[in-house]
Amino acid sequence: MLLEVINGKAAPNCDKENCFAYQDGRCIALTSNRFKCGCPFFKDKKEKEIEDIRCRERVKKWKDNGKKRFV
Repeated sequence: MLLEVINGKAAPNCDKENCFAYQDGRCIALTSNRFKCGCPFFKDKKEKEIEDIRCRERVKKWKDNGKKRFV
């Protein structure tokens, strides 16, 4: 199953081209997209990019604070 996900065989069809997980008409983040009220995982590519930047900054801050404790 994992290999199918990696190779895109288990990726369901998707029409949300502006989603970060959209690739060639499929969702590369999910193995099923049967939801009652739209995809709860949808995230705009720009929104995801901003979130990734915030996460990297948080990790950097966490690492920098950890170094100060042991000096």
